[in-house]
Amino acid sequence: MLAHCRALIDRAGPACVAVKPQLACFERLGAPGWAALERVCAAARDAGLLVVADGKRGDVPVTASAYAQALVGETPTPWGAVPGLGADAFKTKYGATETFGACVKAHATGTGDTKHTATKKPAGVTLTIAQALCSTEAKSIGRDAFQAKYGAGSSGLGACVKAQATNAVAIAVACKASFGGSGDAFKQCVLAALKTARSR
Repeated sequence: MLAHCRALIDRAGPACVAVKPQLACFERLGAPGWAALERVCAAARDAGLLVVADGKRGDVPVTASAYAQALVGETPTPWGAVPGLGADAFKTKYGATETFGACVKAHATGTGDTKHTATKKPAGVTLTIAQALCSTEAKSIGRDAFQAKYGAGSSGLGACVKAQATNAVAIAVACKASFGGSGDAFKQCVLAALKTARSR
């Protein structure tokens, strides 16, 4: 994993302003995964890139699958499977007996903890759009001008994201109104809006 990420940084880094490692894919490997994440972030910083942690829960299938492996499944690796936390991951919420049945029933009948997931997804989409707008701006005006405007490092990226929040919300709302809040049509709408922003 470390070699793969370093290769991506080496090849794509010169054309990028930041990297966004998906924490779930590291977390599912346990302590070695956290160590790899630390080294990947260090490699990105050494390459002059900002590092943004993609740490959303209850998100897209890739993330959800990785967290499922980390919690109740296992992650296959060339060195053997890394076990998840197992049933203990659910016992505090669903009880020590019939854990998985209670969990499945709660979510199948809509009585699970769905409010948080439902409200988190739009925020995640809006954040991703704002980050993309910041990346576009950084490429347009150059790294030095970007840092002069917003500041260096993660605080500078955070300042840009805050400044672009209104534009990001506008894009998300417009695309959601036209195509719903997910699916390929929604994604294409967002990409088209970002392409328009790049051409300005």
